[in-house]
Amino acid sequence: MRGSLVAAALVLGSGHAHAQIAPPSGGVSPATAATQPAIVTLQAPPQSSSELRLEEVIAAVDTRYPLLLAESQGLAAARGERRSAVGAFDPKWKTKASAFPVGYYRYVTAESTVEQPLYWRGLSVFGGYRIGQGKFPIYYDNYRTNDRGEVRVGFTAPLFRGGSIDKERASLWKAEAGIDVAAQELVAARLEFRRIAAEKYWDWVAAGKKLENARSLYQRAVERNVGVTARIGSGDAPAIDQVDNSRSILQREQQVVGAERVLTTARLALSLYLRDDKGNPVIPSEERLPREFPEPIALAAGTVESDVSRALSQRPEVRLYESKRRQYEIERDLATNDKLPTVDVLVAGAKQFGDGYPEKHPATLEAGLLVDIPLRNRKADGRARTADALFMQYDLQLRYAKDKIQNEVRDAAAGSDAAARRLALARQELVLARTLEAAERQRFAMGDSTILVVNLREQASFDASNREIETLVDHHKSLAQYRAVVGQP
Repeated sequence: MRGSLVAAALVLGSGHAHAQIAPPSGGVSPATAATQPAIVTLQAPPQSSSELRLEEVIAAVDTRYPLLLAESQGLAAARGERRSAVGAFDPKWKTKASAFPVGYYRYVTAESTVEQPLYWRGLSVFGGYRIGQGKFPIYYDNYRTNDRGEVRVGFTAPLFRGGSIDKERASLWKAEAGIDVAAQELVAARLEFRRIAAEKYWDWVAAGKKLENARSLYQRAVERNVGVTARIGSGDAPAIDQVDNSRSILQREQQVVGAERVLTTARLALSLYLRDDKGNPVIPSEERLPREFPEPIALAAGTVESDVSRALSQRPEVRLYESKRRQYEIERDLATNDKLPTVDVLVAGAKQFGDGYPEKHPATLEAGLLVDIPLRNRKADGRARTADALFMQYDLQLRYAKDKIQNEVRDAAAGSDAAARRLALARQELVLARTLEAAERQRFAMGDSTILVVNLREQASFDASNREIETLVDHHKSLAQYRAVVGQP
């Protein structure tokens, strides 16, 4: 009789730490129903071929994550700024007309001009037509034209101020640098959101694995209750063992409830990054949990220093600071140029057509010079000093960003290495814990141990298994961090 009970206890208490067995619907045996509350039936998650992979989460982040889409609007806005700056080089059409139909002097004038600013050297070309007919006072004689009017073309060119740079070109160049700033901010946001999404994904996977462990641990206590009841009935074990096992069942059920709560939190956190085609959050079900953790990926020896160089060339922060520095460099150059005197040259030719005034028939050539020399340049000097200070500020920030990037790459590599070493130790601990658990269960079956010690051994295996999961999660998170700091997907 005792041998059959021992065999039953061995069979019922030998479940593996990672086995997924649904608890019996009846809970515990009738013998213990009066000493503990009813056990809630917990169904283990069924297996599914539709496992959620990290690549699917990352793809959803890249295409449907609202905050990343919001960052992309910053790039669209920067392109709009550039288009606005290009508008400074749009052609301009000006027309003016006047008439004096009553009075001693009766005349009509009309003038229309098209001006086209050029990008090169601040030049501006123009062409126009004017006509003036009637009786003019002598002081307005220059308004008078032949009956078919006058055509005039020419250009203006700055020699000093406005030659190498002017307000319009500075605005355009700063807007172009602003596009690069917005583009690098978008790249930085994408890398950060991908990293966070990867962390949420591994938190979800870890929560699922820990729930699986908790259910397995709970199930073993429930199944062992049958053997304990039989041993007590045969007088082979004290009645207190029933109470202790019932306490263990309740304790483990609490662990299951806590693990379910953690999984729910992880599912909701991941749903912010996992979205459907309409952009709505998708809460992943337990059926989509991966069956196994991917095996650790070791960084190749000697790649860290080369990855440091890659990070300095790929990380968006470097180009972002360079582009911001470029904007203030442009502002400094503009302010410096504004200190120069204005010396603008105008060259224009004109030709009148039709009858009326023979002396106006020959073509004319006009050359002019505009000189404007400021006696003091405090405004331009102040702007130059401000821009120079901000330029140096971004230069120092760029230097620090490069130092920070190098440290981040080396630290992430060290974190990945440490996680891999901790994983090896955690797996060794798990093997030893399971060996001790199996030995203690065998001793209990032979009557040489107590249920208290068996519970302690099982709990130690459970804790060791959870630590293995945590080290696996740390390893994969460190890889996500490493990829982010290197600047690659």
